[in-house]
Amino acid sequence: MTEEMLVTALVDSKKNTEIKCPYCGVTRRVNLGKYKDLKPEITTKCKCGKRFSIQFDYRSEGRVYFECLGQFMVLRPQQSALMGMSVFDLSKHGIGMEVEDAPPISPGDRLRVIFTLDLGPKPEEIDTEVLVKQVSGNYLGCEFVNFILDYEILEANPFF
Repeated sequence: MTEEMLVTALVDSKKNTEIKCPYCGVTRRVNLGKYKDLKPEITTKCKCGKRFSIQFDYRSEGRVYFECLGQFMVLRPQQSALMGMSVFDLSKHGIGMEVEDAPPISPGDRLRVIFTLDLGPKPEEIDTEVLVKQVSGNYLGCEFVNFILDYEILEANPFF
């Protein structure tokens, strides 16, 4: 059995969201207000014929979607070496990233992440500690520890 791709769909205060097929890239805007008892994660089938899972995110804070490469290390008594990661989204308090060939990572683990944020007037290197909150395959949802991202950058690059 093949594992289905998981995408996260942000839901705004009016219950609108954009769902993008991870296979063909087709984006569809949907209002979730008409769906009763909607689970936080569902599986759907795109017009291209591929199935994928959607996780609905009802956060009230802004989130920026972009891609950049970086590095991370697992902070344990026997620390791991720096490994590659891809950053996919940022909020004021956290980061969404994908890792390959990493040691087992679980919610509650602490990581050091290093990447260059190139969204504002000048690139800013981020080197900070995060707490893993969610693990889904190679995707990690993490919360910054003792760090808050400059909110002006997020306001200039909103998702909605």
